[in-house]
Amino acid sequence: MVKKKYVKRIEKILNLLQTLSRCSKDLNHVHEEVDNAKITYQHRKAKNEEEKAKLCEMERQIEALKIAEAIQKVNEEYTDVNNKISELHSVIENLKVEHSQLKYKKESCMAEKEKLSNEEKRKFEIVERRFPDTYKAILWLQANQSSFRTNVSLPGIISISVHNHNNRKFIENAISVRDLLLFVFEDQEDLQRFVKIVKEEKKLNVNVALVPKEKLSDFQSPPLTPEIRNVGVKCFMKDLFTAPDPVMRVLCKLYRVHRIPICDEKSEENIERVLNINSLFFTPLEKIMGKRSLYGNRNISVKKDSLTSKNILPNIKDNSEAVRAIEESIKETEKLCDELNSQLNLHLSNLRQFEKSREAIRNKKHQLNENERKNVNIKMKLVQLINMYEKKQRDVVDEKGERNIVTQKICVSNKRRKRILMESERLFKDFIQAKKKKAYLILMKKILESKLSSLKTKMSDIQASLNEKKKKAFDEKTAEYTNLKEEMIRIYAELGSCKTEVAQISSQDISLEEVNSNITRIEILLEANDEDFNSVLSEYKKRETAIVNIEEEIEELKQKSESLKLTIQQIKRNWLPPLQAHVENINNKFSNYYKFLQCAGEISLDTTDDSDDFPNYGLQIKLKYRIDEDFMELSQTHHSGGECSVAAIIFILSLQELTEVPFRCIDEINQGMDALNERKMYQLVAEAAINGSCSQYFLLTPKLLMDLNYHKDIAVHIIYNSPYLQTKLDTEKHIKIQESNK
Repeated sequence: MVKKKYVKRIEKILNLLQTLSRCSKDLNHVHEEVDNAKITYQHRKAKNEEEKAKLCEMERQIEALKIAEAIQKVNEEYTDVNNKISELHSVIENLKVEHSQLKYKKESCMAEKEKLSNEEKRKFEIVERRFPDTYKAILWLQANQSSFRTNVSLPGIISISVHNHNNRKFIENAISVRDLLLFVFEDQEDLQRFVKIVKEEKKLNVNVALVPKEKLSDFQSPPLTPEIRNVGVKCFMKDLFTAPDPVMRVLCKLYRVHRIPICDEKSEENIERVLNINSLFFTPLEKIMGKRSLYGNRNISVKKDSLTSKNILPNIKDNSEAVRAIEESIKETEKLCDELNSQLNLHLSNLRQFEKSREAIRNKKHQLNENERKNVNIKMKLVQLINMYEKKQRDVVDEKGERNIVTQKICVSNKRRKRILMESERLFKDFIQAKKKKAYLILMKKILESKLSSLKTKMSDIQASLNEKKKKAFDEKTAEYTNLKEEMIRIYAELGSCKTEVAQISSQDISLEEVNSNITRIEILLEANDEDFNSVLSEYKKRETAIVNIEEEIEELKQKSESLKLTIQQIKRNWLPPLQAHVENINNKFSNYYKFLQCAGEISLDTTDDSDDFPNYGLQIKLKYRIDEDFMELSQTHHSGGECSVAAIIFILSLQELTEVPFRCIDEINQGMDALNERKMYQLVAEAAINGSCSQYFLLTPKLLMDLNYHKDIAVHIIYNSPYLQTKLDTEKHIKIQESNK
């Protein structure tokens, strides 16, 4: 009955679902019609807006393109830039012409300078030919001038410049050749050094002189008064030539050239008056010397010598001033050339800028011409679009009418949709109720089927159990029957014996208490056997529980062990590499120190075969003190006390730079060492104390080797502390004795 009712409900639900599907299809069809109408309307509207936007854009472009004015403005700019470029070309051409003229002037000056320099070289060629020692000394001086404290003047034969070559004879007859070859020094030490090198070492025959203390201004010639001119004095010898200040001062000091008159023919009539000015003077043909007698009337004795040209001074004009003037002219020309180059570069840069501007204006002009052509095309397209727009405007649909039609369709569709939705809602409610009931019935069916299956299984088990029990009971009854039969036979046999015993007992006097006592004893034995079995069972269960607990504890300990192993490995990965890096750093320093001792040593980290036995980790120190032996681990059995001390101090020195401390102290580390190792140890400690990062370093020792080299920053403090100390010891006297023994 329930099943039939359920089937009817299902059929009703299916009918409702079909009705709902049809309603949904009708509703979707209405929606599609509405959407199509909307899309058609939007397309038409968008197309109209697009055409309108094109018209506006073309009008805006036409408004923006003011071609005529822009072209006129660009033409004006182009003309202006062309004019400026023409002006710059003209200026640049003028600058290039001026630059070429300056370049030609510079080349002319360089040629003139080269010519004058060649004449200057001729002086040195003459000196080389006539006075080779002086020439060699001049070459050496020119090469080593910078090594002297002050300037050294070349000999007068080179440095004197005679204004008129006809006056050379006066100078050559007044000054000796020896003094014309003088090297003049301003510093006494420079003079001594020059003499030592040139005269003593190089064996050159040269003359030297130290410049006098008087200044050149102290050597003034007498004024050429009319009275002096009337006696025939034209000038003084100092006025005939120029020379460097030190050379002129030496000549004034030695020969009084500032007071030697140079006279004409009138002086021959006034010899005595001229000699009153100076005891030596020159006429065009004679050298006249006067000597006043110291006795009697103090008459003057006159000596005349005819003048001859000795050709000592080179007959070459001094061109130094001309060379300097030419050099100044060259510098000025180069300066003007640089200025012209700067101006030329500036104008060229401006020209490039203007040319770029002209190119930009030319491109702009070309663009404007293109825009003008585009403008004509746009105007033509605009006319076409306006005509097309007006035509489409006439063909456009009535938006309001279309909107009303679509609105009416939407209203009809919405009403129909509302009705369908209400029906759908009712159908869905019935469908949900039917679904719930169906689910309930399905659940009940599954429960009942499960119970039925369980009952069937249980029934089968019971049937099997009954069959087994039945068989077992049959077997037991059969066995019991057999046993009873055997027991009956046995009892029957025993009954015979019991009758005999009863007869015997009957003949004996046994009380009822004894019988009860035996029965009680047997029952107690039976109870005792039961208690032992229970205690064994209880002990078994207790041990079984303990075994389970122990197994759980073992599993937990295994998990903790694995976790600890992972933690140890992580810590080892974080801790071991930095430790190995420190050990490697120590090993490098340790090895370098042992190389200094001409031995070998190394330090390594002993990780006990890379195990996790961290307490047994350690540093392994291996040493090799002799060439013919292998590396051996440091131990007192293989190494002497001195070798162990050397290893200890080197290990300390290798460790000390790992940390920064205010001071370090080492006490009696050199005990047990031989003198050679002790000396090397001291050098290592001294180097560490001087070059290390520690500010103070103390080395305590009861002894010090002789002849140790102490750095200036190392202080040695001797502490006198002994019961046998000599309090009256004179240390200064002892030191003097030791020094005298050396």
